[in-house]
Amino acid sequence: AAQRLGATRGQIIFSTAPFFGLLLSAVLLGERLHGLHMIAALLFVVGIALLLIESHAHAHDHTALSHAHRHRHDDQHHTHDHEGFDPTVEHTHWHDHEPVTHAHAHWPDLHHRHGHDA
Repeated sequence: AAQRLGATRGQIIFSTAPFFGLLLSAVLLGERLHGLHMIAALLFVVGIALLLIESHAHAHDHTALSHAHRHRHDDQHHTHDHEGFDPTVEHTHWHDHEPVTHAHAHWPDLHHRHGHDA
């Protein structure tokens, strides 16, 4: 799951853990919530909402690549075949990617490490 999310997004989401701790301490231990707590929590909620609605798409090149990771065969990147295998089932094995140029929405992840020309 973290691989699909990306390192930066993952760290931002996991950094919200103290706010869940604060909320639990208020509910279970009767700790008082201050205005600054509420402002900070609101900023985190807004930040996570922006991450979830972000859309990034443009034509880009993928160079040839050989590696192993969890993938499906209905994603425009994994074009190798498995005889009698459902392309929507995730699986892991070593495989090669041929060079390809295409456009689709994506987040920065394992396959989308490329520069952006102005």
